[in-house]
Amino acid sequence: MIGTYNCLAPQLVCDPVFGIADLEGRFRSLVSRASGWPSLERLHLSKEGFCRVCGTTKNLQVHHRFPVHRWPEMELDPSNLMTLCAPHHLLAGHLCSWASWNENVVRDANRWLVKIRSRPSG
Repeated sequence: MIGTYNCLAPQLVCDPVFGIADLEGRFRSLVSRASGWPSLERLHLSKEGFCRVCGTTKNLQVHHRFPVHRWPEMELDPSNLMTLCAPHHLLAGHLCSWASWNENVVRDANRWLVKIRSRPSG
């Protein structure tokens, strides 16, 4: 289904405006990127090399807190970036729809990371 995603069933996500992604971390944006984006993305991942929701270091993507399609002037602003793994990029960053965004993503990510790191075992 275009523009939506069933967060409980791994599948390819395709949105004609925002991009194509899957839960393995493969994402191809259909939004034009500034020429400085690739180097900023690499720099950000070198500084923040873990998912801010779950702490994993695998399948990482850089999330724009204020989406580029709405705030293009924020694309290269380092304060607008945070690292999320592929599943959490869609779930926490975009509330299961690439056309949407989570205004409270930093707060929500911090809460989940604390919960995950302090979960009981056994």
